[in-house]
Amino acid sequence: MNKKLTSVNNKEVKALYQLTLKSKHRKISNTFLIEGLREIKLAMKNDWQIIQLLFCPKIISEEDLNKSFKSKVKKTEVSIEVYKKIAYRNSTEGIIKKLKYMPALFKLMNYITIKITVNLVL
Repeated sequence: MNKKLTSVNNKEVKALYQLTLKSKHRKISNTFLIEGLREIKLAMKNDWQIIQLLFCPKIISEEDLNKSFKSKVKKTEVSIEVYKKIAYRNSTEGIIKKLKYMPALFKLMNYITIKITVNLVL
């Protein structure tokens, strides 16, 4: 049985929404969201740690979801209202995944940001 999120006022939905808005929340939780089948399959292919799979059954059926993702991932069913709130693109397939940052990549991203900032200041 999948967990269901139906209210945009739910605490978990608000936390997911914050991940789409502010990098501070992504850094604190060490997580981020990705949308769409192609992006999710690329993340899985590259061994990103998947924390949660959110899907909207009005857009994609659970049967189609299971065909695309055979792995044992915690699935959360969301209402269309919740999906619209946390989706950051207009045209996706009804799937969002919450991923954990890879430590080495996260450090590299911070290094690149710092390096670019330093170069701009100098």
